[in-house]
Amino acid sequence: MQPEHYLLTGFPGQVARGLLERILSSEAEARVVVLTPASCSQRAGKLLGELEAARRQRVTVLEGDAWAIDFGLSALEYRTLLERITRVHHVATETSPTADEASAERINIGGARELIQFGRDSTVLRRIVLHSTAMVSGTRTGLVREDELEAGQRFRCAAEQTLARAERMLHQHAQELPFTVLRPTHIVGDSRTGAIERLGGIYSLVSLLLSYPPEWPVPLSLARRGEVLLHVVPVDFVVEAAHALGRLDCAVGRTFHVADPTPPSAREAFDLLANHTGRRWARRLVPAEVARGALDLPGVRRLTGSPRAVLDLVVHAVRYDTANTERALARTGIHCPPFQSYCTLMVAQVRARSDRGAAT
Repeated sequence: MQPEHYLLTGFPGQVARGLLERILSSEAEARVVVLTPASCSQRAGKLLGELEAARRQRVTVLEGDAWAIDFGLSALEYRTLLERITRVHHVATETSPTADEASAERINIGGARELIQFGRDSTVLRRIVLHSTAMVSGTRTGLVREDELEAGQRFRCAAEQTLARAERMLHQHAQELPFTVLRPTHIVGDSRTGAIERLGGIYSLVSLLLSYPPEWPVPLSLARRGEVLLHVVPVDFVVEAAHALGRLDCAVGRTFHVADPTPPSAREAFDLLANHTGRRWARRLVPAEVARGALDLPGVRRLTGSPRAVLDLVVHAVRYDTANTERALARTGIHCPPFQSYCTLMVAQVRARSDRGAAT
């Protein structure tokens, strides 16, 4: 069999970087084309320059946008991709809850449109992997299964709504496109090193803890929210699962929740974080206005950018079914690490960035 030729969008983001490293290290003959926006080309070149020479020779960098017509490439570049690319990992999706409607529409819907067109024009393509998000469940509560998309839910932001539409667009071409949809929950740092591209989400809570004197209880009570599950997943598991599922024949035409199958409750997770920071949470109910004010402390904003979004992690009662993912990965040895095994590394990342900020 001829070596695989991958097209990887979203580089140099952390998931795309991880996928590139995974492909190069596990597939000795594979070639990879990374599509990167012009604004990121300098950083992309620097990162690729750090690869050992033998691996670097198997990587081609193209400047373009995954949502633009023909990916923003020249006719020759695009035609060459059509003739060679066998697998696509489309990571250049907009998942931020703060993204505006126009950006989410352009990136997510435009990207899906170009993926579909590329798949229809190619004669050698074996798989398209769309990196979506579990948040397409919107306002749903209770158990959400992997083969469910539309269940009358409302969407809390433009990113959720447009990615749900992008998934629907792919499903409309199920007879002609060999696609796989991945829905990770909130992605956190590497479970082995703690490395994370940017802080946000649950890291806001760590920042909040570290911003308070040890003798003060942090004014964010879990009195009514403690049993809600906390849905986070380390980036290394996302990368390993994505690479494997993108190659398994049983994954064609299917959707997978890339998530912790046994997530901790919010109370369990927050108590662990508090213990590792030497702080404590308020044990009585704190008014929502006070809690939001606490998350708006200047130090927290500086470290995280959007601290209020963290409240969504603890007030939404949903469980993501992972039956498809567990069955597909059963023979690969790939498992999601438990939260308690890497939460200390999350705290260390926030401490390190806080210390660097204080030194500048």
